[in-house]
Amino acid sequence: MKQDLGAPFEAAELIAAVKKALGRIDILVNNAGIIRRNDLLDYSLEDWDAVNAVNLRAVFQLSQAAAAEMVRAARGGRIIPPRCFPIRAASASWPTPPPSTGSSV
Repeated sequence: MKQDLGAPFEAAELIAAVKKALGRIDILVNNAGIIRRNDLLDYSLEDWDAVNAVNLRAVFQLSQAAAAEMVRAARGGRIIPPRCFPIRAASASWPTPPPSTGSSV
C-alpha cells in the first residue's frame, strides 16, 4: 500500500485496504517521518505544517484507526510508536557508560 502521509487521507480507509489485502491487522509500525532543516528565522509555516502532518497527525490517525480495528477484531495487536527501537543495542561498538557513582552534577 502506498499513501502520501503528508496529504489529507482517511486512515480508516487505508487500514481497511490493508486488512482486505492481508486478511487482518496485527501490528502497526509508525516509522514514517520527514524533516525540513532550516534556521528558525527561515523556517516557514509550510515546512512546519508538512513535518507535523507526517510526524504527528499521520501517526495519530493511523494509530487510532489500527487500534479500532484491533479492538473490533478482538485479537489484540501491537502499535509501535516512533523512535522506540533500541538503536544502541544494534551496535556492539557503542561504548558502555561508566557505572553510576550515586552523585549527580
